[in-house]
Amino acid sequence: MGCFRTRLLPHSLARRTILFLLVGFALIQMLGLLVHTVNQINLQRLVEEQEFATRAAIIYRHIALAQPDNRALVAAREPVPKGDTVSLTMVPPQQGTLPMPLPMAEAVRAGIFTYGIPRPIHPRGIVLRIIPHPLRLMVSFGLPDGLFFPPLPRPMPARPITRNRQMASLTARRPSPFPRRTS
Repeated sequence: MGCFRTRLLPHSLARRTILFLLVGFALIQMLGLLVHTVNQINLQRLVEEQEFATRAAIIYRHIALAQPDNRALVAAREPVPKGDTVSLTMVPPQQGTLPMPLPMAEAVRAGIFTYGIPRPIHPRGIVLRIIPHPLRLMVSFGLPDGLFFPPLPRPMPARPITRNRQMASLTARRPSPFPRRTS
């Protein structure tokens, strides 16, 4: 009875080299496909965030242009995608939300500002939050007439700042890298 021996690698050096190169090329192609897929996922996420921001800016613009008495009616009649909501509140909802991560917040802000809101109805403030489970984006706009969030911050009391005082405060806040000698 003959014994069959199977070898994993070919006998000749040329065939082993070709096999090694083919396996290496396949691994590099898989790595390239993985990088391409991750880039496409990130690009799709960015597009979705900018579309959300544009929708939010359009809705804000409609509400801000309405008379204060009609804003609730405009918000209720605003066409929104399934699962999205529009509400008018005195302060933005904070409970159950987290601050929006910086890359996501930058994309949403860019989408809002590239839409172009006329100067007379610029929002008094924008709060960007997320609802973690399931992930939902939330944008709160402060209406320009001051009826809703956010209240204007109190101005800081005017205090003359001299160069010497400013330098002293800067040096007092930074610990010295050199130990003091006491002698």
